[in-house]
Amino acid sequence: MMTKNNRSVTWMALMLVAAMTFGVLATASAQGKPLTAEELTDKVQDFYKNITDYQARFEQTYTDMAAGKESKSGGKVFFKKPGKMRWDYLTEGRTLDKVLVSDGKAFTIYEAEYQQYYRQCLKDSALPTALRFLMGTGDLRTEFNVAIKKSKQEGTHRLELTPKKSSGKYKKVVFIVDANDFSVRESIIYDPYNNTNRIVFVKPSVNKSLPDAGFDFTIPQGVRPLHDSDKIKCE
Repeated sequence: MMTKNNRSVTWMALMLVAAMTFGVLATASAQGKPLTAEELTDKVQDFYKNITDYQARFEQTYTDMAAGKESKSGGKVFFKKPGKMRWDYLTEGRTLDKVLVSDGKAFTIYEAEYQQYYRQCLKDSALPTALRFLMGTGDLRTEFNVAIKKSKQEGTHRLELTPKKSSGKYKKVVFIVDANDFSVRESIIYDPYNNTNRIVFVKPSVNKSLPDAGFDFTIPQGVRPLHDSDKIKCE
C-alpha cells in the first residue's frame, strides 16, 4: 500500500519528469559551438513555454538498490497547460491499475488494487519549483545546478540537475536526450539512497489540442478516501 510519504516522492518524481517532457534540447549554438549546460537548460525552458500539450506511452522502472530488485509498470501520460496532467497506469491486460491526475486545481491518486484515493490541492503542494515550471513559470537554474555528462547510450546526451537546496527526497535528476532530434528520451530520478525511478517515453506527440475533459477523473463508487480526501475543496 502506498503511504503518504511515498505518494509525495512519486508526485515529486512525476512532476519533475512532466516539467521536462515538453523540452527539446540542442547541442550547438548558432555559431556552431557546443552549448553549456546553462544554455541547454535555458533552451528547454524557453521551448517549454511554447508547448500547449503532450502525450506518450511510458515505461517506468523503479530500482531498489538495497534489495537488488526492480519493479516495472507503464501506461499512457498526458499533459496540458496550465497545470493539467494525467498518468494512466495499465496492467498487462490493459486494464486501469492506477491514475495520477491533475485538473489544474487538485491532484488525485487513485489505486484500483486497494480501492482507495488521495487528493491534495495544487496550491498546498510541497513541490513549488516543479509545479511552477509545469505551469510555464519558475526558473530551473535558480533551483538547480546543471551539468552535462557523457552518455553511455549511443546517439544521446546526458543532462544532470542537482537541487541547490536538499529536499531530502531526491538528490539528482538525469535526462537522456536524443542527439538527432534533441527530444528527451527518458528521465531518471535518484533518491538519497541511490534508488532510481526511470521513465522512458515512447512515441510522444505535442500540440494535439487535448480536451480538458480528459483531465476530469470521477472516483468510482465505493472507493475509500484517505486523509479526508473527500472533504477537500480546491479553488
